[in-house]
Amino acid sequence: MSNLGTLTLDVNANTGPFTQKLKRAKTETGGFAKAVKGRAGGAMSSFSKSVNRLSSSLGGLITKLGLVGGAATAGLAVFSIKAAADLESTTVAFRTMLGSAQKADKVVSGLFDFSKKTPFEPDEVFAAGRRLLATGTGTGELHGELRTLGDIAAGSNSELADIVDIYSKIKTKGKASMEELNRLSERGININKVLGESLGKTGEEISKMVTQGKIKLPEIQAAFEKLTSDGGMFFDAMSAQSKTLNGLWSTLKGNLKLGAAEIGKSLVHATNFKGILRAVNAELETFDWEAFGQAAGDAFRVILVGTQSAIIGLGALLKAKNQVQSGLLTLVEGFLLNQADSPGSPTRESDMAAIRDTFAAKRGEVESKGRRTEALFAQLNSTLEAAIKASEAPPPALIDFEQIEAERVKTLRHDKPMPETPSDDRVVTVLDKILAELKNPNIGVQRPS
Repeated sequence: MSNLGTLTLDVNANTGPFTQKLKRAKTETGGFAKAVKGRAGGAMSSFSKSVNRLSSSLGGLITKLGLVGGAATAGLAVFSIKAAADLESTTVAFRTMLGSAQKADKVVSGLFDFSKKTPFEPDEVFAAGRRLLATGTGTGELHGELRTLGDIAAGSNSELADIVDIYSKIKTKGKASMEELNRLSERGININKVLGESLGKTGEEISKMVTQGKIKLPEIQAAFEKLTSDGGMFFDAMSAQSKTLNGLWSTLKGNLKLGAAEIGKSLVHATNFKGILRAVNAELETFDWEAFGQAAGDAFRVILVGTQSAIIGLGALLKAKNQVQSGLLTLVEGFLLNQADSPGSPTRESDMAAIRDTFAAKRGEVESKGRRTEALFAQLNSTLEAAIKASEAPPPALIDFEQIEAERVKTLRHDKPMPETPSDDRVVTVLDKILAELKNPNIGVQRPS
């Protein structure tokens, strides 16, 4: 019991210094919460009301989809805000490219409509549109090129991004290379045959013309038009693919994303959601993370100390248990020996010897188990002790090479005549500083960036 009392006092003594720091962390987080509540409380209240209105207005749709009302509405609200954010980022990117908000809004709207009628998702179409605009395609030509490239991608079961990439490289260079034609052939697009038919050349002659740089962008565009026009291999391929299961699924996802983006825009506007985020970010910029981190570290040390004390206490209890077991064995042994000690019994000596041997073996088992348990708990205690000491140690010292370099330069600029035997105090100071730092066992290195 005295051991347990000591342990209790030790825990109280060790955890005392951490209490104030933990209170400081609580004050920091409490102040942060109050500040956010004060600056964004109205917006959050408005957001909550808007979500409730959203739940009411979408109740029928959620019921039809077989979803749980509250959780589904909250999930839909988050998804909608994310969709609205993605759409806003996309629109801003197009505004930057086109230099006009009006043009960008019109292009984004047109690309969204295009994606809904094709087997491609909005993000794929947006990426393709940006790539084509970057190669010099005008906004008036964008849908025509997308339709041609989309039919080729859908008909060859290729990624739209791959076909757009091949075409964009040809367009940027103004001519085709064997690399682009081989990439098309790998996707089942026999471009050499179409070029040969258009130009009246054999496949070998087409390859030679490509090598010589004579297959220009207009020839490739004409070949693509032939492949996707009435009677061509990929004529109206997007329409056919959009009616497949994958196509219908893609269209569904596109429609859901468009609807979610519209809902999200309404939520963001009604709740001043950007205001909420600005308020939170403003508080995070001034939040004392260093104090909070220090308090968290102190809290971790409290846990380590408490765990160590519990381990010591448990080890003491188990040791006491083993001692009790050993004492009981000795008591029972004495009782049995007394019963077997009958004068004149022919088996007296052998019986007593058997009792002694049996109980000696049992005591040996208890003592062996006790030693193993004691060693295990000693190891645990040693590990925790090392962890506690490490958590309390000061951070490793850093060599500031910039400061040392500044001292060196200052010494080099020193205009005092140098004696025959160097004895400049500043030189000695710098050398002493370097040697002292290098002897530090906790040394770390901070090199100039």
